[in-house]
Amino acid sequence: MMTQTYIPRANGWRQTLLIFWFVSIFLESEGARSQDIIVEEHPNHYILLVDASGSMLSTKAKANALRNILFDTLSNRLFRLGFGENIPPLDLNRDFITMHTFGIVEKDSSPAYLRLKGYDFQKDFVHTIILRERLVSPQYLTARLYPNRFFELTVLGWAKQLGLSASRPDSLNTTANRTFLIFIHDAETNESSLAEELIMAERWSNSASFEQAKRIVRDIDRDYGFYDAQGERRWAWQLRYHLPNQPSQTIYLEAYEVIAANLLKLQGESRSIRPFADMRVRWVNEKKTNSEGILSYSFEETFLTWINSFHPTEMTVHFNFTRNTTSSVQPFIPSAETPFKYSDTLSCDTREVNIAFQVPLHQLDALLGTRNMQFVVDHSLTLPKPFRCTIEFFLFTLSTATISILLLTTIIYTIYFRFFATHVFLELPGLVKPIRIRRNTVLTQAITIAPQTNLEVFSVLLPPQLIQRLFYRHASLLIKTTNQGLCKWQDEGSDSTVIRLPHNKKRVNALWTNLPSGPTVVALLFRQAHSESQLHVEYPKGTN
Repeated sequence: MMTQTYIPRANGWRQTLLIFWFVSIFLESEGARSQDIIVEEHPNHYILLVDASGSMLSTKAKANALRNILFDTLSNRLFRLGFGENIPPLDLNRDFITMHTFGIVEKDSSPAYLRLKGYDFQKDFVHTIILRERLVSPQYLTARLYPNRFFELTVLGWAKQLGLSASRPDSLNTTANRTFLIFIHDAETNESSLAEELIMAERWSNSASFEQAKRIVRDIDRDYGFYDAQGERRWAWQLRYHLPNQPSQTIYLEAYEVIAANLLKLQGESRSIRPFADMRVRWVNEKKTNSEGILSYSFEETFLTWINSFHPTEMTVHFNFTRNTTSSVQPFIPSAETPFKYSDTLSCDTREVNIAFQVPLHQLDALLGTRNMQFVVDHSLTLPKPFRCTIEFFLFTLSTATISILLLTTIIYTIYFRFFATHVFLELPGLVKPIRIRRNTVLTQAITIAPQTNLEVFSVLLPPQLIQRLFYRHASLLIKTTNQGLCKWQDEGSDSTVIRLPHNKKRVNALWTNLPSGPTVVALLFRQAHSESQLHVEYPKGTN
Protein backbone atom coordinates (compact mmCIF):
# COMPACT_ATOMS: atom_id res chain seq x y z
CA MET A 1 0.00 0.00 0.00
CA MET A 2 1.41 3.39 -0.92
CA THR A 3 0.99 6.72 0.85
CA GLN A 4 0.58 10.09 -0.78
CA THR A 5 1.22 13.63 0.36
CA TYR A 6 -0.58 16.56 -1.23
CA ILE A 7 1.31 19.86 -0.95
CA PRO A 8 -0.63 22.83 -2.36
CA ARG A 9 0.75 26.28 -2.95
CA ALA A 10 -1.19 29.43 -2.06
CA ASN A 11 -3.61 31.05 -4.46
CA GLY A 12 -1.95 32.45 -7.56
CA TRP A 13 -0.83 35.99 -8.11
CA ARG A 14 -2.80 36.05 -11.35
CA GLN A 15 -6.02 34.99 -9.66
CA THR A 16 -5.38 37.48 -6.88
CA LEU A 17 -5.19 40.25 -9.46
CA LEU A 18 -8.36 39.04 -11.17
CA ILE A 19 -10.26 38.86 -7.89
CA PHE A 20 -8.99 42.28 -6.84
CA TRP A 21 -10.01 43.79 -10.15
CA PHE A 22 -13.49 42.29 -10.20
CA VAL A 23 -14.07 43.32 -6.58
CA SER A 24 -13.01 46.84 -7.45
CA ILE A 25 -15.33 46.84 -10.46
CA PHE A 26 -18.43 45.53 -8.72
CA LEU A 27 -17.93 46.88 -5.20
CA GLU A 28 -17.59 50.62 -4.83
CA SER A 29 -14.41 51.63 -2.99
CA GLU A 30 -13.53 55.14 -2.00
CA GLY A 31 -10.38 56.53 -3.58
CA ALA A 32 -9.34 53.15 -4.97
CA ARG A 33 -7.05 53.02 -7.96
CA SER A 34 -5.32 50.03 -9.55
CA GLN A 35 -3.94 48.99 -12.90
CA ASP A 36 -2.42 45.81 -14.26
CA ILE A 37 -2.11 43.42 -17.18
CA ILE A 38 -4.66 40.60 -16.83
CA VAL A 39 -4.15 37.53 -19.02
CA GLU A 40 -7.43 36.15 -20.37
CA GLU A 41 -8.54 32.76 -19.04
CA HIS A 42 -8.69 30.70 -22.25
CA PRO A 43 -7.38 29.07 -24.34
CA ASN A 44 -4.67 27.49 -22.20
CA HIS A 45 -1.98 24.95 -23.06
CA TYR A 46 -1.39 21.93 -20.79
CA ILE A 47 1.94 20.15 -21.31
CA LEU A 48 2.19 16.69 -19.72
CA LEU A 49 5.79 15.54 -19.25
CA VAL A 50 6.24 11.94 -18.06
CA ASP A 51 9.55 10.48 -16.92
CA ALA A 52 10.24 7.37 -19.01
CA SER A 53 13.60 6.50 -17.49
CA GLY A 54 14.18 2.94 -16.36
CA SER A 55 14.08 3.91 -12.69
CA MET A 56 10.30 4.36 -13.01
CA LEU A 57 10.11 0.55 -13.46
CA SER A 58 12.73 -0.38 -10.85
CA THR A 59 10.14 -2.40 -8.92
CA LYS A 60 6.73 -3.80 -9.71
CA ALA A 61 5.21 -1.68 -6.95
CA LYS A 62 6.68 1.46 -8.45
CA ALA A 63 5.40 0.57 -11.92
CA ASN A 64 1.91 0.03 -10.47
CA ALA A 65 2.15 3.33 -8.63
CA LEU A 66 2.99 5.07 -11.89
CA ARG A 67 -0.09 3.54 -13.51
CA ASN A 68 -2.30 4.71 -10.65
CA ILE A 69 -0.87 8.21 -10.84
CA LEU A 70 -1.35 8.49 -14.59
CA PHE A 71 -4.71 6.79 -14.97
CA ASP A 72 -6.45 7.95 -11.81
CA THR A 73 -4.89 10.96 -10.12
CA LEU A 74 -3.58 12.81 -13.16
CA SER A 75 -6.74 12.27 -15.20
CA ASN A 76 -8.97 13.32 -12.30
CA ARG A 77 -6.92 16.45 -11.63
CA LEU A 78 -6.61 17.40 -15.28
CA PHE A 79 -10.26 17.04 -16.23
CA ARG A 80 -12.12 17.72 -12.97
CA LEU A 81 -10.29 19.21 -10.02
CA GLY A 82 -7.40 21.20 -11.38
CA PHE A 83 -4.02 21.53 -9.68
CA GLY A 84 -4.71 23.73 -6.71
CA GLU A 85 -6.35 27.12 -6.97
CA ASN A 86 -3.84 28.59 -9.40
CA ILE A 87 -4.11 25.99 -12.18
CA PRO A 88 -7.70 25.27 -13.26
CA PRO A 89 -8.93 22.04 -14.85
CA LEU A 90 -8.73 21.73 -18.60
CA ASP A 91 -11.61 23.11 -20.68
CA LEU A 92 -12.16 20.52 -23.42
CA ASN A 93 -13.64 22.98 -25.87
CA ARG A 94 -11.12 25.79 -25.48
CA ASP A 95 -7.84 24.41 -24.11
CA PHE A 96 -5.39 22.03 -25.75
CA ILE A 97 -2.98 19.33 -24.59
CA THR A 98 0.55 18.29 -25.41
CA MET A 99 2.07 15.11 -23.98
CA HIS A 100 5.71 14.03 -24.00
CA THR A 101 7.76 11.33 -22.37
CA PHE A 102 11.45 11.90 -21.78
CA GLY A 103 14.54 9.72 -21.58
CA ILE A 104 17.48 8.85 -23.83
CA VAL A 105 19.38 5.71 -24.87
CA GLU A 106 17.16 2.68 -25.22
CA LYS A 107 17.91 -0.48 -23.28
CA ASP A 108 20.69 -2.69 -24.66
CA SER A 109 23.31 -5.07 -23.40
CA SER A 110 26.14 -2.55 -23.74
CA PRO A 111 26.64 0.31 -21.23
CA ALA A 112 24.28 3.24 -21.88
CA TYR A 113 26.91 5.99 -21.57
CA LEU A 114 29.01 4.37 -24.28
CA ARG A 115 26.08 4.63 -26.70
CA LEU A 116 25.11 8.21 -25.79
CA LYS A 117 27.20 9.74 -28.60
CA GLY A 118 24.83 8.19 -31.13
CA TYR A 119 21.86 10.17 -29.82
CA ASP A 120 20.75 13.75 -30.40
CA PHE A 121 19.34 15.55 -27.34
CA GLN A 122 17.01 17.62 -29.48
CA LYS A 123 15.51 14.68 -31.34
CA ASP A 124 15.95 11.72 -29.02
CA PHE A 125 15.41 13.02 -25.48
CA VAL A 126 11.79 14.24 -25.64
CA HIS A 127 9.26 11.92 -27.28
CA THR A 128 6.02 13.57 -28.39
CA ILE A 129 2.82 11.57 -27.98
CA ILE A 130 0.23 14.36 -28.40
CA LEU A 131 0.99 17.81 -29.77
CA ARG A 132 -1.36 20.75 -29.17
CA GLU A 133 -4.60 18.82 -29.62
CA ARG A 134 -8.03 20.10 -28.64
CA LEU A 135 -11.10 18.10 -27.68
CA VAL A 136 -8.92 15.45 -26.02
CA SER A 137 -11.24 13.18 -24.07
CA PRO A 138 -10.18 11.36 -20.88
CA GLN A 139 -10.42 8.04 -22.71
CA TYR A 140 -8.24 9.25 -25.58
CA LEU A 141 -5.60 10.58 -23.18
CA THR A 142 -5.65 7.55 -20.85
CA ALA A 143 -4.85 5.27 -23.77
CA ARG A 144 -1.62 7.23 -24.35
CA LEU A 145 -0.53 8.20 -20.85
CA TYR A 146 1.61 5.20 -19.95
CA PRO A 147 4.97 5.32 -21.77
CA ASN A 148 5.35 2.63 -24.42
CA ARG A 149 9.15 2.89 -24.22
CA PHE A 150 11.56 3.35 -21.33
CA PHE A 151 15.16 4.53 -21.50
CA GLU A 152 18.46 3.98 -19.78
CA LEU A 153 19.49 7.59 -19.19
CA THR A 154 17.99 10.98 -18.51
CA VAL A 155 19.08 14.54 -17.84
CA LEU A 156 16.44 15.43 -15.27
CA GLY A 157 17.59 19.05 -14.94
CA TRP A 158 16.88 19.65 -18.64
CA ALA A 159 13.56 17.80 -18.88
CA LYS A 160 11.21 20.75 -18.34
CA GLN A 161 13.11 23.09 -20.67
CA LEU A 162 13.50 20.62 -23.55
CA GLY A 163 9.91 19.45 -23.08
CA LEU A 164 8.77 23.06 -23.38
CA SER A 165 10.93 23.57 -26.47
CA ALA A 166 9.35 20.52 -28.11
CA SER A 167 5.89 22.01 -27.49
CA ARG A 168 6.37 25.23 -29.43
CA PRO A 169 3.56 26.19 -31.86
CA ASP A 170 3.93 26.00 -35.62
CA SER A 171 2.64 29.56 -36.05
CA LEU A 172 2.54 32.79 -34.06
CA ASN A 173 -1.20 32.84 -34.77
CA THR A 174 -1.63 29.99 -32.28
CA THR A 175 -3.09 31.41 -29.09
CA ALA A 176 -2.15 30.18 -25.62
CA ASN A 177 -2.94 32.69 -22.93
CA ARG A 178 -1.47 30.55 -20.16
CA THR A 179 0.84 27.54 -20.31
CA PHE A 180 0.96 24.86 -17.61
CA LEU A 181 3.52 22.09 -17.34
CA ILE A 182 2.51 18.92 -15.48
CA PHE A 183 5.65 17.01 -14.55
CA ILE A 184 5.64 13.34 -13.45
CA HIS A 185 9.03 12.00 -12.29
CA ASP A 186 10.81 10.13 -9.51
CA ALA A 187 13.59 12.71 -8.90
CA GLU A 188 16.19 9.98 -9.46
CA THR A 189 19.29 11.01 -11.38
CA ASN A 190 21.80 8.85 -13.22
CA GLU A 191 24.47 10.13 -10.87
CA SER A 192 24.41 11.37 -7.30
CA SER A 193 23.12 14.84 -8.20
CA LEU A 194 21.74 16.90 -11.06
CA ALA A 195 25.09 18.62 -11.53
CA GLU A 196 27.05 15.33 -11.73
CA GLU A 197 24.43 13.89 -14.08
CA LEU A 198 24.99 16.85 -16.40
CA ILE A 199 28.79 16.42 -16.22
CA MET A 200 28.51 12.76 -17.20
CA ALA A 201 26.13 13.60 -20.05
CA GLU A 202 28.56 16.19 -21.39
CA ARG A 203 31.49 13.73 -21.16
CA TRP A 204 29.82 10.89 -23.04
CA SER A 205 27.45 12.65 -25.45
CA ASN A 206 27.92 14.15 -28.87
CA SER A 207 29.41 17.58 -28.10
CA ALA A 208 27.48 19.41 -30.83
CA SER A 209 24.19 17.90 -29.67
CA PHE A 210 24.98 18.67 -26.04
CA GLU A 211 25.97 22.29 -26.71
CA GLN A 212 22.89 22.91 -28.82
CA ALA A 213 20.62 21.50 -26.10
CA LYS A 214 22.54 23.48 -23.50
CA ARG A 215 21.89 26.71 -25.43
CA ILE A 216 18.19 25.91 -25.66
CA VAL A 217 18.01 25.30 -21.90
CA ARG A 218 19.99 28.47 -21.18
CA ASP A 219 17.74 30.60 -23.42
CA ILE A 220 14.58 29.18 -21.88
CA ASP A 221 15.89 29.74 -18.35
CA ARG A 222 16.68 33.33 -19.32
CA ASP A 223 13.41 34.15 -21.08
CA TYR A 224 10.94 31.92 -19.21
CA GLY A 225 10.36 30.46 -15.80
CA PHE A 226 8.49 27.59 -14.18
CA TYR A 227 6.62 29.41 -11.43
CA ASP A 228 4.47 28.86 -8.40
CA ALA A 229 1.62 31.08 -7.23
CA GLN A 230 3.93 33.64 -5.60
CA GLY A 231 6.13 34.15 -8.64
CA GLU A 232 8.92 31.92 -7.31
CA ARG A 233 10.67 29.41 -9.53
CA ARG A 234 9.20 26.24 -8.05
CA TRP A 235 6.11 24.09 -8.34
CA ALA A 236 2.68 25.64 -7.80
CA TRP A 237 1.17 22.30 -6.77
CA GLN A 238 2.75 18.97 -5.83
CA LEU A 239 1.63 15.47 -4.91
CA ARG A 240 4.13 12.94 -3.54
CA TYR A 241 3.50 9.22 -3.75
CA HIS A 242 5.54 7.26 -1.21
CA LEU A 243 5.92 3.54 -1.74
CA PRO A 244 5.43 1.54 1.49
CA ASN A 245 8.56 0.18 3.12
CA GLN A 246 10.64 2.00 0.50
CA PRO A 247 11.19 5.54 1.81
CA SER A 248 13.57 6.39 -1.02
CA GLN A 249 11.00 5.42 -3.66
CA THR A 250 8.77 8.42 -4.36
CA ILE A 251 6.94 9.55 -7.48
CA TYR A 252 6.18 13.26 -7.85
CA LEU A 253 3.26 14.83 -9.64
CA GLU A 254 4.05 18.54 -9.97
CA ALA A 255 2.32 21.43 -11.70
CA TYR A 256 3.98 24.66 -12.84
CA GLU A 257 2.88 27.72 -14.72
CA VAL A 258 5.26 28.73 -17.48
CA ILE A 259 5.58 32.52 -17.59
CA ALA A 260 7.63 34.57 -20.01
CA ALA A 261 10.04 37.11 -18.55
CA ASN A 262 8.74 39.77 -20.94
CA LEU A 263 5.22 39.25 -19.56
CA LEU A 264 6.49 39.83 -16.02
CA LYS A 265 8.33 42.91 -17.26
CA LEU A 266 5.19 44.11 -19.01
CA GLN A 267 3.10 43.63 -15.88
CA GLY A 268 5.65 45.54 -13.83
CA GLU A 269 5.57 48.42 -16.30
CA SER A 270 1.78 48.40 -16.39
CA ARG A 271 1.57 48.96 -12.63
CA SER A 272 3.95 51.91 -12.57
CA ILE A 273 3.08 53.85 -15.71
CA ARG A 274 0.67 56.78 -15.47
CA PRO A 275 -2.12 56.31 -18.04
CA PHE A 276 -4.13 59.53 -17.82
CA ALA A 277 -3.14 63.13 -18.29
CA ASP A 278 -6.65 64.27 -17.41
CA MET A 279 -10.01 62.75 -16.46
CA ARG A 280 -13.17 64.56 -15.46
CA VAL A 281 -16.96 64.35 -15.53
CA ARG A 282 -19.45 67.06 -16.42
CA TRP A 283 -23.22 66.98 -16.38
CA VAL A 284 -25.16 67.82 -19.53
CA ASN A 285 -28.69 66.99 -18.39
CA GLU A 286 -29.34 67.01 -14.65
CA LYS A 287 -32.32 65.04 -13.37
CA LYS A 288 -33.32 63.47 -10.09
CA THR A 289 -32.43 60.07 -11.58
CA ASN A 290 -30.86 59.03 -14.88
CA SER A 291 -28.89 62.24 -15.18
CA GLU A 292 -26.77 62.42 -18.31
CA GLY A 293 -23.08 63.16 -18.11
CA ILE A 294 -19.92 63.05 -20.19
CA LEU A 295 -16.63 61.50 -19.11
CA SER A 296 -13.69 63.32 -20.70
CA TYR A 297 -10.20 61.84 -20.58
CA SER A 298 -6.85 62.03 -22.31
CA PHE A 299 -3.85 59.70 -22.10
CA GLU A 300 -0.27 60.59 -21.22
CA GLU A 301 2.18 60.62 -24.13
CA THR A 302 4.49 58.15 -22.37
CA PHE A 303 1.59 55.76 -21.85
CA LEU A 304 0.55 56.03 -25.49
CA THR A 305 4.09 55.27 -26.62
CA TRP A 306 4.16 52.21 -24.35
CA ILE A 307 0.76 50.76 -25.21
CA ASN A 308 0.84 51.53 -28.94
CA SER A 309 3.51 48.86 -29.35
CA PHE A 310 0.60 46.41 -28.98
CA HIS A 311 -1.47 48.24 -31.61
CA PRO A 312 -4.70 48.46 -29.57
CA THR A 313 -7.79 49.30 -31.60
CA GLU A 314 -10.57 49.54 -29.02
CA MET A 315 -11.29 49.78 -25.33
CA THR A 316 -14.20 49.21 -22.97
CA VAL A 317 -15.24 51.72 -20.31
CA HIS A 318 -17.20 50.38 -17.32
CA PHE A 319 -19.24 52.70 -15.07
CA ASN A 320 -20.06 51.15 -11.71
CA PHE A 321 -22.97 52.87 -9.99
CA THR A 322 -24.81 51.84 -6.84
CA ARG A 323 -27.78 50.50 -8.76
CA ASN A 324 -26.19 49.13 -11.90
CA THR A 325 -23.08 48.86 -14.06
CA THR A 326 -22.94 50.07 -17.65
CA SER A 327 -20.28 49.53 -20.29
CA SER A 328 -19.30 51.29 -23.47
CA VAL A 329 -17.02 49.97 -26.23
CA GLN A 330 -15.22 52.62 -28.25
CA PRO A 331 -12.09 53.14 -30.38
CA PHE A 332 -8.78 53.51 -28.60
CA ILE A 333 -7.71 57.10 -29.29
CA PRO A 334 -5.49 59.59 -27.37
CA SER A 335 -8.45 61.54 -25.97
CA ALA A 336 -12.19 61.10 -26.06
CA GLU A 337 -15.53 61.89 -24.47
CA THR A 338 -17.87 59.11 -23.39
CA PRO A 339 -21.54 59.85 -22.59
CA PHE A 340 -23.20 57.94 -19.76
CA LYS A 341 -26.37 57.88 -17.68
CA TYR A 342 -26.09 58.13 -13.91
CA SER A 343 -28.79 55.85 -12.55
CA ASP A 344 -28.37 56.88 -8.90
CA THR A 345 -30.05 59.91 -7.35
CA LEU A 346 -28.15 63.08 -8.15
CA SER A 347 -27.89 64.91 -4.84
CA CYS A 348 -25.67 67.56 -3.30
CA ASP A 349 -23.70 64.96 -1.33
CA THR A 350 -20.17 64.05 -2.40
CA ARG A 351 -20.42 60.98 -4.63
CA GLU A 352 -17.78 58.76 -6.18
CA VAL A 353 -18.11 56.53 -9.21
CA ASN A 354 -15.90 53.59 -10.07
CA ILE A 355 -14.68 53.76 -13.67
CA ALA A 356 -12.67 50.92 -15.19
CA PHE A 357 -10.92 50.89 -18.55
CA GLN A 358 -10.09 47.65 -20.37
CA VAL A 359 -7.76 47.70 -23.37
CA PRO A 360 -7.32 44.35 -25.22
CA LEU A 361 -3.66 43.60 -25.96
CA HIS A 362 -1.89 40.81 -27.83
CA GLN A 363 1.67 39.67 -27.12
CA LEU A 364 3.42 37.40 -29.62
CA ASP A 365 5.55 34.58 -28.20
CA ALA A 366 7.41 32.16 -30.46
CA LEU A 367 7.68 29.47 -27.77
CA LEU A 368 4.34 29.69 -25.94
CA GLY A 369 2.04 31.23 -28.55
CA THR A 370 0.15 34.51 -28.72
CA ARG A 371 -1.22 35.80 -25.42
CA ASN A 372 -4.50 37.70 -25.27
CA MET A 373 -4.49 40.14 -22.37
CA GLN A 374 -6.37 43.08 -20.95
CA PHE A 375 -4.73 46.22 -19.65
CA VAL A 376 -7.08 47.18 -16.82
CA VAL A 377 -7.17 50.60 -15.15
CA ASP A 378 -9.56 51.06 -12.25
CA HIS A 379 -10.38 54.59 -11.03
CA SER A 380 -12.58 55.99 -8.31
CA LEU A 381 -13.60 59.46 -9.49
CA THR A 382 -15.42 62.09 -7.43
CA LEU A 383 -18.46 63.31 -9.32
CA PRO A 384 -19.05 67.05 -9.68
CA LYS A 385 -21.97 68.40 -7.70
CA PRO A 386 -25.10 69.23 -9.68
CA PHE A 387 -25.35 72.83 -10.75
CA ARG A 388 -28.07 73.56 -8.22
CA CYS A 389 -25.62 72.77 -5.41
CA THR A 390 -22.82 75.11 -6.49
CA ILE A 391 -21.96 78.74 -5.71
CA GLU A 392 -22.32 79.37 -9.42
CA PHE A 393 -25.95 78.33 -9.16
CA PHE A 394 -26.45 80.73 -6.22
CA LEU A 395 -24.82 83.57 -8.15
CA PHE A 396 -26.80 82.66 -11.25
CA THR A 397 -30.05 82.67 -9.29
CA LEU A 398 -29.18 85.95 -7.61
CA SER A 399 -28.20 87.61 -10.88
CA THR A 400 -31.29 86.25 -12.62
CA ALA A 401 -33.52 87.62 -9.86
CA THR A 402 -31.71 90.95 -9.96
CA ILE A 403 -31.99 91.19 -13.73
CA SER A 404 -35.66 90.22 -13.55
CA ILE A 405 -36.34 92.92 -10.97
CA LEU A 406 -34.44 95.48 -13.00
CA LEU A 407 -36.23 94.44 -16.15
CA LEU A 408 -39.63 94.60 -14.47
CA THR A 409 -38.77 97.97 -12.95
CA THR A 410 -37.66 99.24 -16.35
CA ILE A 411 -40.88 98.04 -17.96
CA ILE A 412 -43.01 99.66 -15.24
CA TYR A 413 -40.94 102.83 -15.43
CA THR A 414 -41.25 102.96 -19.21
CA ILE A 415 -44.99 102.34 -19.17
CA TYR A 416 -45.49 104.92 -16.46
CA PHE A 417 -43.62 107.67 -18.28
CA ARG A 418 -44.90 106.69 -21.73
CA PHE A 419 -48.56 106.67 -20.85
CA PHE A 420 -49.18 108.37 -17.51
CA ALA A 421 -46.56 110.97 -16.58
CA THR A 422 -43.59 112.88 -17.87
CA HIS A 423 -40.25 114.05 -16.57
CA VAL A 424 -41.25 117.64 -17.39
CA PHE A 425 -42.09 120.07 -14.54
CA LEU A 426 -43.71 123.51 -14.59
CA GLU A 427 -42.31 126.09 -12.19
CA LEU A 428 -44.72 128.99 -11.48
CA PRO A 429 -44.01 132.32 -9.75
CA GLY A 430 -45.05 132.25 -6.14
CA LEU A 431 -45.28 128.42 -5.92
CA VAL A 432 -42.66 126.56 -3.92
CA LYS A 433 -43.12 123.14 -5.52
CA PRO A 434 -42.99 122.58 -9.30
CA ILE A 435 -45.95 120.90 -11.00
CA ARG A 436 -45.33 117.63 -12.90
CA ILE A 437 -46.92 117.55 -16.34
CA ARG A 438 -49.01 114.43 -16.74
CA ARG A 439 -50.13 112.96 -20.03
CA ASN A 440 -53.60 113.57 -21.44
CA THR A 441 -54.66 115.78 -18.54
CA VAL A 442 -55.98 119.34 -18.18
CA LEU A 443 -54.85 121.25 -15.10
CA THR A 444 -55.69 124.81 -14.01
CA GLN A 445 -53.61 126.82 -11.57
CA ALA A 446 -54.33 130.43 -10.38
CA ILE A 447 -51.44 132.85 -9.77
CA THR A 448 -51.72 135.99 -7.59
CA ILE A 449 -48.63 137.69 -8.99
CA ALA A 450 -49.57 140.14 -11.76
CA PRO A 451 -47.75 139.93 -15.12
CA GLN A 452 -44.95 142.45 -15.80
CA THR A 453 -43.17 143.24 -19.04
CA ASN A 454 -40.01 141.13 -19.67
CA LEU A 455 -40.62 139.13 -16.55
CA GLU A 456 -41.05 135.35 -16.48
CA VAL A 457 -44.44 133.88 -17.13
CA PHE A 458 -43.18 130.49 -15.86
CA SER A 459 -40.26 128.10 -16.29
CA VAL A 460 -40.23 124.54 -17.63
CA LEU A 461 -37.75 122.06 -16.17
CA LEU A 462 -36.61 119.42 -18.72
CA PRO A 463 -34.94 116.05 -18.03
CA PRO A 464 -31.38 115.21 -19.24
CA GLN A 465 -30.71 114.76 -22.97
CA LEU A 466 -30.69 110.93 -22.77
CA ILE A 467 -34.12 110.83 -21.12
CA GLN A 468 -35.45 113.33 -23.66
CA ARG A 469 -34.18 111.17 -26.52
CA LEU A 470 -35.63 108.00 -25.05
CA PHE A 471 -39.03 109.32 -24.01
CA TYR A 472 -39.75 112.66 -25.71
CA ARG A 473 -38.47 112.49 -29.24
CA HIS A 474 -40.73 114.65 -31.47
CA ALA A 475 -42.53 116.15 -28.45
CA SER A 476 -43.22 119.92 -28.24
CA LEU A 477 -44.11 122.63 -25.68
CA LEU A 478 -46.53 125.30 -26.98
CA ILE A 479 -47.61 128.60 -25.30
CA LYS A 480 -51.03 130.17 -25.88
CA THR A 481 -52.51 133.29 -24.19
CA THR A 482 -55.87 135.10 -23.98
CA ASN A 483 -57.00 138.74 -23.61
CA GLN A 484 -54.32 140.13 -25.93
CA GLY A 485 -51.50 138.97 -23.72
CA LEU A 486 -48.38 137.75 -25.49
CA CYS A 487 -45.44 135.69 -24.29
CA LYS A 488 -42.60 133.78 -25.86
CA TRP A 489 -39.80 131.35 -25.01
CA GLN A 490 -36.64 133.12 -23.92
CA ASP A 491 -33.59 132.72 -26.21
CA GLU A 492 -35.61 130.83 -28.79
CA GLY A 493 -35.86 133.59 -31.38
CA SER A 494 -38.38 136.40 -31.82
CA ASP A 495 -41.96 135.56 -31.01
CA SER A 496 -41.11 131.86 -30.51
CA THR A 497 -43.97 130.11 -28.78
CA VAL A 498 -42.92 126.50 -29.55
CA ILE A 499 -40.04 124.39 -28.21
CA ARG A 500 -39.33 121.04 -29.77
CA LEU A 501 -37.76 118.21 -27.84
CA PRO A 502 -35.16 117.02 -27.33
CA HIS A 503 -33.80 120.38 -26.22
CA ASN A 504 -30.24 121.23 -25.26
CA LYS A 505 -31.21 123.02 -22.03
CA LYS A 506 -32.56 121.66 -18.78
CA ARG A 507 -34.52 124.87 -18.00
CA VAL A 508 -36.42 127.10 -20.42
CA ASN A 509 -38.25 130.30 -19.47
CA ALA A 510 -41.34 131.96 -20.94
CA LEU A 511 -41.35 135.84 -20.86
CA TRP A 512 -44.11 138.39 -21.22
CA THR A 513 -43.75 140.44 -24.43
CA ASN A 514 -47.13 142.17 -24.30
CA LEU A 515 -49.18 142.54 -21.15
CA PRO A 516 -52.86 141.57 -21.30
CA SER A 517 -55.53 144.25 -20.92
CA GLY A 518 -57.12 142.34 -18.06
CA PRO A 519 -56.90 139.00 -16.29
CA THR A 520 -55.57 136.38 -18.67
CA VAL A 521 -54.94 132.67 -19.02
CA VAL A 522 -51.66 131.26 -20.31
CA ALA A 523 -51.94 127.69 -21.59
CA LEU A 524 -48.91 125.38 -21.77
CA LEU A 525 -49.57 122.54 -24.17
CA PHE A 526 -47.39 119.40 -24.06
CA ARG A 527 -47.84 117.38 -27.24
CA GLN A 528 -46.36 114.05 -28.29
CA ALA A 529 -47.81 111.83 -30.99
CA HIS A 530 -51.52 111.54 -30.24
CA SER A 531 -51.39 112.70 -26.62
CA GLU A 532 -51.78 116.26 -25.37
CA SER A 533 -51.60 117.73 -21.87
CA GLN A 534 -52.79 121.24 -20.98
CA LEU A 535 -51.82 123.39 -18.02
CA HIS A 536 -53.87 126.59 -17.71
CA VAL A 537 -52.29 129.30 -15.57
CA GLU A 538 -54.64 132.15 -14.54
CA TYR A 539 -53.02 135.58 -14.06
CA PRO A 540 -54.57 138.84 -12.72
CA LYS A 541 -54.34 142.06 -14.69
CA GLY A 542 -50.78 143.06 -15.38
CA THR A 543 -48.90 146.25 -14.44
CA ASN A 544 -46.47 148.32 -16.49
